[in-house]
Amino acid sequence: MCRTTLQSSGPTIISATSAILRLTTRALAWGGFGVYYHISYLGRPLAYLWLCTTPPALIWEEMSKAYNHGAERIWIVNAGDIKPAEIGTEFFLEMAWDIRRWRRDNLPSFFVEWATREFGDSQGPAIADVMALMKSRAPLLRPRNSMN
Repeated sequence: MCRTTLQSSGPTIISATSAILRLTTRALAWGGFGVYYHISYLGRPLAYLWLCTTPPALIWEEMSKAYNHGAERIWIVNAGDIKPAEIGTEFFLEMAWDIRRWRRDNLPSFFVEWATREFGDSQGPAIADVMALMKSRAPLLRPRNSMN
């Protein structure tokens, strides 16, 4: 297991592997709750590792819910293959670093900021539009949903 631990005024971030974990009642006294979250999926009979289809809006919704229910210190993300999941992983880690940075009203600006940083001012907004469209539709066409 690969571990990257960052300590700040925010939660401790451990990148590795997913599902919200509840700590035992005894552990609750010192640690509260932790999060173990999957961005990609590898399982039988289907997998979708080649393209990360988990939209930032879903990550935001699930992680905000976990944070509001007490998961404030330990967040673990299973990115599977890092390259296809790099945008989702970056978004997850940004939320872990500063939970108040992203809100429902400013989520669309994540793609714009990311694409502008990666591709420049002239190409960024157009690429962000394509990415937002893909992320909104990709979960509907995941192999586990389209091969029934």
